[in-house]
Amino acid sequence: MADSGDTVRVRRGEILLVVLASRGMMWDQPQTTGAAVRLVSARGGYPTTRPARSVFRAARAGKATLTSQTDARCLHSVPPCGISQRGWSVTVVVSKP
Repeated sequence: MADSGDTVRVRRGEILLVVLASRGMMWDQPQTTGAAVRLVSARGGYPTTRPARSVFRAARAGKATLTSQTDARCLHSVPPCGISQRGWSVTVVVSKP
């Protein structure tokens, strides 16, 4: 959570590890927008209580945004609960090696 809103600069080919710890909250697996970063692997996160852990590879020069949000079982019930959710995002800028 401490990195939310930050910009991270990496070189093509580098690996990014994202771990969102639950601390009583469950997180969705981080997603990426843009083609600069590719998902390599993911585990944990909603619906488990394990931290959401994702590995991304900087695939090509450009920008990508990694995002996630907290989730809860009651948000998927009918009617859904009204708990507030927290968001997380990081901008990744990939340069050539």
